[in-house]
Amino acid sequence: MLQQDLAMALGRSRSANSARYTGQVPWSLDEIGRIAVLYGCRVSDLLTEAPLSRSPW
Repeated sequence: MLQQDLAMALGRSRSANSARYTGQVPWSLDEIGRIAVLYGCRVSDLLTEAPLSRSPW
């Protein structure tokens, strides 16, 4: 699926979607849920864990 196709499916412009892809704007949980439905997968399949820090502080 192209960025523009996903943007249209989410009711956003391609530039608004691009801002999310580049990390300028965070994805909302609602958007992630809608993307999971579009792709026929679980929300957890779309998420990655943050890298572990070497220090707890």
